[in-house]
Amino acid sequence: MLPTAEVVHHVRGRVRLRLTGAKQSPGLLERVRLSILTMPGVIHADAHPLTSSIVVLYRSFDPQKFVCELEQLGRAERLFDLQQPKAAPGSSVPAPPFPQGNRIRKIAGRSLLALGVAGVLLPVIPGTPFLLAGAAVLGSSDPLIARASQLLRKAGTSELLRKLVKLVR
Repeated sequence: MLPTAEVVHHVRGRVRLRLTGAKQSPGLLERVRLSILTMPGVIHADAHPLTSSIVVLYRSFDPQKFVCELEQLGRAERLFDLQQPKAAPGSSVPAPPFPQGNRIRKIAGRSLLALGVAGVLLPVIPGTPFLLAGAAVLGSSDPLIARASQLLRKAGTSELLRKLVKLVR
Protein backbone atom coordinates (compact mmCIF):
# COMPACT_ATOMS: atom_id res chain seq x y z
CA MET A 1 0.00 0.00 0.00
CA LEU A 2 1.28 3.45 -0.92
CA PRO A 3 1.85 6.13 1.72
CA THR A 4 -0.79 8.86 1.56
CA ALA A 5 0.03 12.47 0.85
CA GLU A 6 -2.16 15.44 1.62
CA VAL A 7 -2.03 19.02 0.36
CA VAL A 8 -1.87 20.97 3.61
CA HIS A 9 -1.25 24.40 2.08
CA HIS A 10 -1.42 25.65 -1.48
CA VAL A 11 -1.07 29.07 -3.01
CA ARG A 12 -0.21 29.68 -6.63
CA GLY A 13 3.44 28.81 -7.09
CA ARG A 14 3.89 27.01 -3.75
CA VAL A 15 2.44 23.78 -2.36
CA ARG A 16 3.14 21.88 0.88
CA LEU A 17 2.53 18.12 0.93
CA ARG A 18 2.46 16.06 4.13
CA LEU A 19 3.24 12.35 3.77
CA THR A 20 2.01 9.81 6.29
CA GLY A 21 4.57 7.17 7.15
CA ALA A 22 7.54 9.33 6.16
CA LYS A 23 9.00 9.18 9.66
CA GLN A 24 9.07 5.36 9.54
CA SER A 25 10.67 5.34 6.08
CA PRO A 26 13.72 7.65 6.21
CA GLY A 27 14.46 7.71 2.47
CA LEU A 28 10.87 8.27 1.34
CA LEU A 29 10.88 12.07 1.58
CA GLU A 30 14.11 12.32 -0.39
CA ARG A 31 12.86 9.94 -3.10
CA VAL A 32 9.63 11.95 -3.42
CA ARG A 33 11.56 15.24 -3.48
CA LEU A 34 13.90 14.04 -6.24
CA SER A 35 10.96 12.70 -8.24
CA ILE A 36 9.05 16.00 -7.93
CA LEU A 37 12.12 17.91 -9.14
CA THR A 38 11.80 16.12 -12.49
CA MET A 39 8.34 17.61 -13.11
CA PRO A 40 8.13 20.44 -15.68
CA GLY A 41 7.70 23.84 -14.05
CA VAL A 42 9.16 22.84 -10.68
CA ILE A 43 11.69 25.40 -9.47
CA HIS A 44 12.60 23.94 -6.08
CA ALA A 45 11.53 21.17 -3.72
CA ASP A 46 12.54 21.04 -0.07
CA ALA A 47 11.98 18.05 2.25
CA HIS A 48 11.31 18.60 5.97
CA PRO A 49 11.73 15.30 7.88
CA LEU A 50 10.53 16.70 11.23
CA THR A 51 7.10 17.56 9.80
CA SER A 52 7.05 14.79 7.18
CA SER A 53 6.37 17.40 4.53
CA ILE A 54 7.72 18.65 1.23
CA VAL A 55 7.47 22.25 0.03
CA VAL A 56 7.41 22.66 -3.75
CA LEU A 57 7.92 25.94 -5.60
CA TYR A 58 6.65 25.84 -9.17
CA ARG A 59 5.58 27.89 -12.16
CA SER A 60 2.24 26.94 -13.64
CA PHE A 61 -0.67 28.87 -15.07
CA ASP A 62 -3.10 26.33 -13.67
CA PRO A 63 -2.50 25.30 -10.02
CA GLN A 64 -5.31 22.73 -10.19
CA LYS A 65 -3.55 21.04 -13.10
CA PHE A 66 -0.27 21.04 -11.17
CA VAL A 67 -1.90 19.19 -8.25
CA CYS A 68 -3.32 16.63 -10.72
CA GLU A 69 0.16 16.16 -12.19
CA LEU A 70 1.52 15.63 -8.67
CA GLU A 71 -1.13 13.00 -8.06
CA GLN A 72 -0.28 11.23 -11.34
CA LEU A 73 3.44 11.32 -10.56
CA GLY A 74 2.94 9.81 -7.11
CA ARG A 75 0.89 6.94 -8.46
CA ALA A 76 3.00 6.35 -11.59
CA GLU A 77 6.24 6.08 -9.61
CA ARG A 78 4.47 4.27 -6.75
CA LEU A 79 5.66 6.82 -4.19
CA PHE A 80 2.43 8.17 -2.67
CA ASP A 81 -1.31 8.41 -3.08
CA LEU A 82 -2.46 12.05 -3.04
CA GLN A 83 -5.73 12.44 -1.09
CA GLN A 84 -8.38 14.89 -2.20
CA PRO A 85 -8.90 17.94 0.06
CA LYS A 86 -11.31 17.47 2.94
CA ALA A 87 -14.60 19.33 3.19
CA ALA A 88 -14.67 22.41 5.37
CA PRO A 89 -16.45 21.97 8.74
CA GLY A 90 -20.22 22.20 8.26
CA SER A 91 -19.91 21.88 4.47
CA SER A 92 -20.36 18.93 2.15
CA VAL A 93 -18.34 20.61 -0.61
CA PRO A 94 -14.58 19.91 -0.53
CA ALA A 95 -12.38 22.93 -0.01
CA PRO A 96 -10.43 23.92 -3.13
CA PRO A 97 -6.76 22.95 -3.04
CA PHE A 98 -5.76 26.53 -3.77
CA PRO A 99 -7.37 29.96 -3.32
CA GLN A 100 -9.53 31.12 -6.19
CA GLY A 101 -8.13 33.85 -8.48
CA ASN A 102 -8.05 37.34 -7.07
CA ARG A 103 -10.22 39.42 -9.41
CA ILE A 104 -9.28 42.74 -7.83
CA ARG A 105 -5.59 42.07 -8.36
CA LYS A 106 -6.18 41.15 -12.00
CA ILE A 107 -8.32 44.26 -12.63
CA ALA A 108 -5.81 46.55 -10.90
CA GLY A 109 -2.84 45.04 -12.73
CA ARG A 110 -4.47 45.22 -16.14
CA SER A 111 -5.60 48.81 -15.45
CA LEU A 112 -2.05 49.78 -14.56
CA LEU A 113 -0.79 48.14 -17.74
CA ALA A 114 -3.37 50.04 -19.79
CA LEU A 115 -2.26 53.31 -18.19
CA GLY A 116 1.35 52.36 -18.94
CA VAL A 117 0.60 51.73 -22.61
CA ALA A 118 -1.30 55.02 -22.77
CA GLY A 119 1.68 56.74 -21.16
CA VAL A 120 4.04 55.29 -23.74
CA LEU A 121 1.83 56.48 -26.60
CA LEU A 122 0.80 59.83 -25.12
CA PRO A 123 3.35 62.26 -23.68
CA VAL A 124 0.86 63.42 -21.02
CA ILE A 125 1.57 60.72 -18.41
CA PRO A 126 4.69 58.67 -17.75
CA GLY A 127 4.27 55.12 -19.01
CA THR A 128 7.16 53.17 -17.52
CA PRO A 129 6.12 53.37 -13.83
CA PHE A 130 2.63 52.15 -14.68
CA LEU A 131 3.95 49.29 -16.83
CA LEU A 132 6.31 48.18 -14.07
CA ALA A 133 3.63 48.46 -11.39
CA GLY A 134 1.14 46.52 -13.52
CA ALA A 135 3.65 43.76 -14.18
CA ALA A 136 4.50 43.59 -10.47
CA VAL A 137 0.84 43.40 -9.42
CA LEU A 138 -0.01 40.69 -11.95
CA GLY A 139 3.13 38.66 -11.41
CA SER A 140 4.73 36.12 -13.72
CA SER A 141 1.89 33.61 -13.27
CA ASP A 142 -0.52 35.84 -15.24
CA PRO A 143 -0.84 34.63 -18.87
CA LEU A 144 -0.51 38.18 -20.24
CA ILE A 145 2.79 38.83 -18.44
CA ALA A 146 4.09 35.33 -19.19
CA ARG A 147 3.39 35.82 -22.91
CA ALA A 148 5.11 39.23 -22.91
CA SER A 149 8.09 37.73 -21.10
CA GLN A 150 8.24 34.89 -23.61
CA LEU A 151 8.19 37.37 -26.50
CA LEU A 152 10.96 39.39 -24.87
CA ARG A 153 13.12 36.30 -24.49
CA LYS A 154 12.39 35.15 -28.03
CA ALA A 155 12.93 38.48 -29.79
CA GLY A 156 15.68 39.69 -27.47
CA THR A 157 15.52 42.95 -25.57
CA SER A 158 17.69 44.91 -28.00
CA GLU A 159 15.59 43.78 -30.96
CA LEU A 160 12.41 44.80 -29.15
CA LEU A 161 13.85 48.23 -28.34
CA ARG A 162 14.80 48.76 -31.99
CA LYS A 163 11.24 47.90 -33.04
CA LEU A 164 9.80 50.30 -30.46
CA VAL A 165 12.08 53.13 -31.63
CA LYS A 166 11.00 52.55 -35.24
CA LEU A 167 7.38 52.54 -34.12
CA VAL A 168 7.71 55.85 -32.24
CA ARG A 169 9.51 57.62 -35.12
